[in-house]
Amino acid sequence: MPPKPEKAAPQAKAPEIPTGAVVRRDLEAVLREGPPWLLERVPIEEVVEGQKFVGWRIQELPVAWRDVDLRAGDVITAVNTLPLETPTDFWAAWTTLGVASEIKLAYQREGEPMELTIPILGAPNPEMAAELDKKPASPPAERPPAEKERRGTIVIKGDEKPLSDTLVDWSN
Repeated sequence: MPPKPEKAAPQAKAPEIPTGAVVRRDLEAVLREGPPWLLERVPIEEVVEGQKFVGWRIQELPVAWRDVDLRAGDVITAVNTLPLETPTDFWAAWTTLGVASEIKLAYQREGEPMELTIPILGAPNPEMAAELDKKPASPPAERPPAEKERRGTIVIKGDEKPLSDTLVDWSN
């Protein structure tokens, strides 16, 4: 009688990730890359109404994020209740994601306030938080308050010259 073929040991099935959730190890990989990782994939523009900063308008989202309830045109106003007005604010929100249990985005869609909660699957890694604390926060220089930017002054750096019909004395 021929020997019976051995049954393959059942393979452990990877746990399914619920739609709209993120796995901590994937989030940590992104956090290690720093904010440029996000900003290269999600172009944004500043939204100011009157003299008051409102948030950052999403111009485009990666196709891979199609299951996330965000759209081009939505204006992100806070992450986990932290404002995002300055680079320092953005860095603070970024680093707290290392220990957060969820990502809570406050945003406006067509002027209406909305909120999106994305669960983070897996326990926080204390080493990740320490790594982010050690990493030098090298955000760009603080931008001046909106009222200083909106006075009609144009700052030209280096050899840049505006393309316009305006007569400008360049002799200085």
